[in-house]
Amino acid sequence: MTGIAAFCVLASLYLVFFTNYGIMQNKFFVGSWLGLFWHRNHTGSLMAFFNMIFLVRLLIDGGLSFNGKVACGIFYLLTALHVFGSRSATGILIYIFLNMASITLYIWTKWREKLTPKHYYSFVLIVAAGFTVFVTNLGFFFGLLGRTANMTGRTPLWEDLFFNFYLKKPFLGYGYGALWMQESFRVLMQTRHGWFYPVYFADNGFFDILLNLGIVGLVLFMIMLLTTIFRNVQKIRLSHSWKYIFTFLVLFYIIISNLTYSFLLEVDHFVWMWLIVVVFLLQMQESEVSQVVA
Repeated sequence: MTGIAAFCVLASLYLVFFTNYGIMQNKFFVGSWLGLFWHRNHTGSLMAFFNMIFLVRLLIDGGLSFNGKVACGIFYLLTALHVFGSRSATGILIYIFLNMASITLYIWTKWREKLTPKHYYSFVLIVAAGFTVFVTNLGFFFGLLGRTANMTGRTPLWEDLFFNFYLKKPFLGYGYGALWMQESFRVLMQTRHGWFYPVYFADNGFFDILLNLGIVGLVLFMIMLLTTIFRNVQKIRLSHSWKYIFTFLVLFYIIISNLTYSFLLEVDHFVWMWLIVVVFLLQMQESEVSQVVA
């Protein structure tokens, strides 16, 4: 927590004292906050993740002092400010979903003994209905964020990559970094889709696994991910511990952050690090997890 708070302070100071570097200056993204990151989608996504950490601390830590609560509240607001300052639709959506998930799980921990199957069925129906409304009205919802229904050109890019490149090597893919490390390929994608800058990755972590490692690599990854989620849900069901609720939120973040950006294989190792940590924590015994978290 202290390290994240210090990082947020440094990012804010960088914005103030090194504005030309802390705010994007190129034509398409001018005015978007960077802080200490290289792209606004990094700022929006990772600050939304940090925001969730401060929110969870506020919700669950009953022993937190008044000053501690004030500090967490300040950094919750500061990270939210960075999310919206980044002008990243990806970051804003992650912020909304993580806040909703955190609050929902907090309410569940307080009321779970009074819940019956009909409450769970009703919740599933509400979520399904909300998802349906969102998917069928993408133009409206993305319009609220200043974006188009094609996710700022992502869907035409995905269609092009799938039919004209992936299908040529569907089973094992092109190899790690084999496509996007080629400047000629990045410029080709820019030209084909009229982007203002070279295309550096597919803007979808799962799609980039498909391109790099083919269907074999994606299936193996999804088996690992889904197995981890199942094990996490089982841990929550048996222990009701916030340690496992937090790891579930981390997995939720990994999934939604990679739907419109590539944190798997292409950009950095932050998300991979968290995924590996969660996998190991879920394989430990309860006493071992408590020692690690402590």
